[in-house]
Amino acid sequence: ETLFHEKQMLIENCLFGVDINPNSVKICRLRLWIELLKNAYYKNATELETLPNIDINIKCGNSLVSRFAIDADLSQALKKSKWNIDSYRIAVDTYRNAENKAQKREMEKLIADIKSDFRSEITLNDTKAKKLRKLSGDLFMLTNQTQLFEMGKKEKAAWNKKVTGLTQETAAITAEIEEIKSNKIFENAFEWRFEFPEVLNNDGDFMGFDVVIGNPPYVQLQTIKEISRQLERFEYLTFTSMGDLYALFYERGNQILRDKGVLCFISGSAWMRTNYGQNLRTYFNNHTSLLEVIDLSDCDIFDSATVLTTIITFEKSAHKNPIKAIRFTKKDQSKLLNLKEVFDNEHTLIDSFPENSWVISDQATYYIKSKIEHQGKKLIDWDININYGIKTGYNEAFIIDGKTKNELIAKDPKSAEIIKPLLRGRDVKRYYYNFEDLWLINSHNGIKDKNISPIKIEEYPAIKDFLDTHWNKISGRSDKGDTPYNLRNCAYLEDFEKPKIIYPNMTKFLPFTYDNSGFYTNQKCFILTGNHLEYLVSFLNSKLFKYCFEENFPELQGNTRELNKVIFEQIPVKQISDEIPFIEMVNAILSAKKQNPQADTTDLEAQIDQLVYALYELTEDEIKIVEQT
Repeated sequence: ETLFHEKQMLIENCLFGVDINPNSVKICRLRLWIELLKNAYYKNATELETLPNIDINIKCGNSLVSRFAIDADLSQALKKSKWNIDSYRIAVDTYRNAENKAQKREMEKLIADIKSDFRSEITLNDTKAKKLRKLSGDLFMLTNQTQLFEMGKKEKAAWNKKVTGLTQETAAITAEIEEIKSNKIFENAFEWRFEFPEVLNNDGDFMGFDVVIGNPPYVQLQTIKEISRQLERFEYLTFTSMGDLYALFYERGNQILRDKGVLCFISGSAWMRTNYGQNLRTYFNNHTSLLEVIDLSDCDIFDSATVLTTIITFEKSAHKNPIKAIRFTKKDQSKLLNLKEVFDNEHTLIDSFPENSWVISDQATYYIKSKIEHQGKKLIDWDININYGIKTGYNEAFIIDGKTKNELIAKDPKSAEIIKPLLRGRDVKRYYYNFEDLWLINSHNGIKDKNISPIKIEEYPAIKDFLDTHWNKISGRSDKGDTPYNLRNCAYLEDFEKPKIIYPNMTKFLPFTYDNSGFYTNQKCFILTGNHLEYLVSFLNSKLFKYCFEENFPELQGNTRELNKVIFEQIPVKQISDEIPFIEMVNAILSAKKQNPQADTTDLEAQIDQLVYALYELTEDEIKIVEQT
């Protein structure tokens, strides 16, 4: 009985909700009324009593859109209104406990009048409205003042210029205000500023909620382009056109919390390791105090949703504490039945998350990874460059097989000057590559900064004739240079001829190869040029790199990783003075693979792994953990 009465108190006085879907609001109200019906058993076993009007607690509206900011000033509205916050609260409470329809309707009208007063006064005191009144006043004074003396030519010109400027500025701000009034995005605008008097103090200041919970929509903003463009105007820090709508709900949730209030959402998890999640990661780090992060990864959470899922809990506070974090994968599905117990016993304490990629691991992995990261220097701070392979715009024309290459050279030996050997992402293996006899017609567009002129196709008649057979496709493509025969601009074109590391942009296996034979690559690869390449390729191919950093990269379908540049550049690697052992072993592997791609180099690769372990001073127990994964 005590529990039921406590639940009744919470439902009637402490629980509030907003949803854009009217049906969701109706279902929520009904569900809460059903709970209150259960309560009625303890109040009067023989007679059903009138249920409270808790519909006023659960409202329909667009949580993300408001005409008035949460910190908009209500003080003027309260001074000019016959109502105060206390009378507003009393009206709401009276409505909630109204004993008949007449009293309920009377309170509905009173509440509407109070909110209308607030809305009118805030509108009058809005910065745009104030600016419009000032501009209109200035324009009226300027155009209606009586002149004692006729203006000279210069004075008349200055006056006309000022009148024109004020007229244009007045028209612009009037149009802006009218656009806001008529804009469809504001149809369901929800005014957090005064919809819930329970979270306002007596001066009308918005104090906020103690707790905000929710399951925000799983919608990519790029799929709702017009709504996305309208939402951008509200200047959410978490907004990015390629991002997810739920990011904005996290920010709005934080805005409506009181100081030290707590938010808990279950939402998608793609933001943890993607480029477009950067704004949300930064927001969490800079504007919240994270308490718990539960990465549910690829576990089956909702029957109707296939997205990866996280549960985030944070406090509205500047104070930072170690974050309790845990990750569940498919194999941990059964553990979700005892989620709290498993979380309490197995979570990892993380001091802070970086902004580039959030990865949660067990305590042993977290310790080893921290040890590696603290010794390293981010690749972005090394003397290296990372770039995409060549984007032709139409591979069928510009990427040819060996037979076609030989035919073109036979027709015109000069063709050999611009035909280059090519590797694709699928051709790259660990320390070596499979050259599939594919070649790039490198009819480049020149490099203006280095005074390298574009290829003139007329000087290569055999290649021109061949490309003409694909004219319909190459002429209409977007990735092209000065002419349809030219490839698009590529400022780092010369880097393909240099020693480099090549790796695929999407991969299950994280393979890296060293190339000093001048291979070009397609857009499915990255190339890494600069210094220390033999050492870097050793580390990147090591078991330690895969163990520590594989999870940093976004996971696509089938356990494929996207090795995007933004995240890759943030990988910390230890710098060393003696790279000779690594150089010798890499060259030995490359030599063996060049003679026979199937050559067994596992012993040399294992020796490199041991060198890497020693470099980072891993203990035997730590090495055993890495080797067992």
